[in-house]
Amino acid sequence: MKLKDFDFRIWLNGSYIYLDEIGFEKINQNYFLACCGDGEKLTEKYKFYIKTNISKETYKQRTQKLEDLELELYTGFEDKNGVKIFENDIVLFIPNDSEKFLYTINYDKKRGFFFSDDCNLDDEYCEGCTEVIGNIHENKELVDFMEKEKEAFKKFHQKFENKYDENGKVVKEFYEEDTRLRIYFQQELEKLLKEMGFYNENEQTRKRSRKKG
Repeated sequence: MKLKDFDFRIWLNGSYIYLDEIGFEKINQNYFLACCGDGEKLTEKYKFYIKTNISKETYKQRTQKLEDLELELYTGFEDKNGVKIFENDIVLFIPNDSEKFLYTINYDKKRGFFFSDDCNLDDEYCEGCTEVIGNIHENKELVDFMEKEKEAFKKFHQKFENKYDENGKVVKEFYEEDTRLRIYFQQELEKLLKEMGFYNENEQTRKRSRKKG
């Protein structure tokens, strides 16, 4: 990723808003943000700028402590609608016609950007299957749903910690309970998406937590 394509956003914990605009602006050779390795020729020169809809004085008060700011990196990927995917976004993952899942975008040094135990954003399997529908700061209802689902399956796996019978076969109740839980949460997710307005006939009226990048 070139420096000019590098992007991130900043969440202000004290104000409960994202800064309006963050980016890089090319300027003269006297001031720049360098991004190059040893021996590489510096060919791009930029300055960093921030625009926000809160007053300068309020901004200073809100950002005196580092923990008041949360920087979220752009993953370098876009969802199926061309919306930039950032750290802490919540994506709707639709791997096939019968299943839908909610995941939070996370980062790990070894894995890069990922959203489940099985899927990284750069996996070919995930291409065209994700849609940004919110983020962890502004969409508590989505976070609550994911926590509820996670807790339910945690209890399920604790209940069937030993899921094999004396013959080494998976017990019937394991499959029955697993199927019941999956159907239940698929139905609950459908209800939640409808309540949030993600099933309007006109795709252009769908709610967005952030406009396209």
